[in-house]
Amino acid sequence: MTKRDIIHFGPAPLALADLLPADCDYHECPAATTAITVPGHDPVPVFHAHRLIPFLREPLFLISADAFITTEPALLTQLPANHIVADTPTLFAGKAARVMSLKQVLLVDFDDLAALAEHITDDWFASASASGKKFPQDNVAVSPAFQGQVRQTGYAALTLAGRFGTTWQPLVSWPTPVPVAADQNIRFLPEIDCRDGARAQFIIGLRDHETGQLTKTVTLPADQLGTGLIFRVPAQAQDVALQLLATGKGTITLGQMHMNRARRGYGQLQVNDERLVGTEPLNDTLLAYFDAGNLQPPLTVYFCNFNPTEGFSDAALVTEEDRPYLLFTDPRLVGGAFYYGSASLEQRVLAMIRNVLQRLDFGADQLIMAGSAMGATAALYYGAQLTPAGIVVGRPLVNVGSVAENLRIQRPGVFLEAADILQLHSGGTDRTAVQALNQRFWSQFKQAVFHDLTIAVGYMAQDDEDPQAFGQLYADLTGSTQAIQLVHKGFPGRHNDQPDEVAEWLSQEYHAIIQDRFTSAGEEAAEK
Repeated sequence: MTKRDIIHFGPAPLALADLLPADCDYHECPAATTAITVPGHDPVPVFHAHRLIPFLREPLFLISADAFITTEPALLTQLPANHIVADTPTLFAGKAARVMSLKQVLLVDFDDLAALAEHITDDWFASASASGKKFPQDNVAVSPAFQGQVRQTGYAALTLAGRFGTTWQPLVSWPTPVPVAADQNIRFLPEIDCRDGARAQFIIGLRDHETGQLTKTVTLPADQLGTGLIFRVPAQAQDVALQLLATGKGTITLGQMHMNRARRGYGQLQVNDERLVGTEPLNDTLLAYFDAGNLQPPLTVYFCNFNPTEGFSDAALVTEEDRPYLLFTDPRLVGGAFYYGSASLEQRVLAMIRNVLQRLDFGADQLIMAGSAMGATAALYYGAQLTPAGIVVGRPLVNVGSVAENLRIQRPGVFLEAADILQLHSGGTDRTAVQALNQRFWSQFKQAVFHDLTIAVGYMAQDDEDPQAFGQLYADLTGSTQAIQLVHKGFPGRHNDQPDEVAEWLSQEYHAIIQDRFTSAGEEAAEK
């Protein structure tokens, strides 16, 4: 069992230890000098030598009113963002108030300890349990009684048009159930668009994973399709089955059916993360997560790579650094759609980056963009619309249309999802669609106005997904009259070869940019 540390700062103890689950170790810390014991380590104060001890296990910090730390902004700065809960009467003033705002403290009434323990158990659970799932789109059954038109567009959409009946009738089912663990709140959020008088609702059935017995049925009604629902899993692991009922006449288009452990108002996958939703009814959503770190520049924006399980994955480059970072993940299709979207969605991405810079009181150039593969595409694409000091990317795929086109000859049977991405963004799969999607990147990148930019590119010398990517980037960047320093390294192998070696090189270049552009003499002395 993976343990986590719950640490309470306050003049009086909370009778909370016996209310917490077995995976939590509870510690009282009434003073800065109070020692706590973490298994495998000697007793030591939480702030040892004025620094937060590094071996706490995904800690959650509880702050009561009048706790010593409320007037210590230097200590508050060291607490991990989005892992801080304060009692509702707690007041922070001056610098401490700014720190807590950036750290996105949660406010909860500590008078109800049972409710507090429930939040810790059900809503502020460890990030390892935060990934999402989808009902498989390649195994969808349409009712044989439906006599209308049916069109399957890869993984992107299933469209049904016709008469669905005057009463609720079964229309679509997902024969493969999705397993969920016991004693959890689960959020179900469908991508669905009903038009021209058609109406739909979902029936969710839970069956005991061991016995197969139906234990619970919940309904997502037609008027709540946009918000989804949260349901509780019983004390035994369950298999979740899904069915769509419809009525009326018109068109129903189905996208991905998302399901993840719910935080009930405290975020989607991680505590305090946000959904960015564009104007399209399907496939127009991204997720973002901000961590204020040590509040010192730069802000690093990292776009996560392709991830079928949904989550903020492969971000060790920035999460292991104490600087502020903003993560984006793309939950669309099977594992992402390269962060392209409607104009409104893309503007929301840019607006969030600018807003976070403003909240941190950073300049527009106190910014680094980063990502690998699919994330590299986004880092370059959105970086071209901003003024970053650095862009750090690995295995870039800038010609996404060509990636899909190469499936048939160069990579048969590998990364078939690229065809769905091409269809989603270009509306087809022919040569015209390929060129249009490629041009989507280049039309933006060639308009970029960079100022004193360092760009680091780690690429595969025999990349079999986008063989032309680095050569085109090199030609464009070295042919520019702008102030650009290009650092690059080629690694032998195909696109998915040597991921660890590429990641290690990117980390070196990322830290070199921070050292050269953002580390002051005072910070260097403090680190020593």
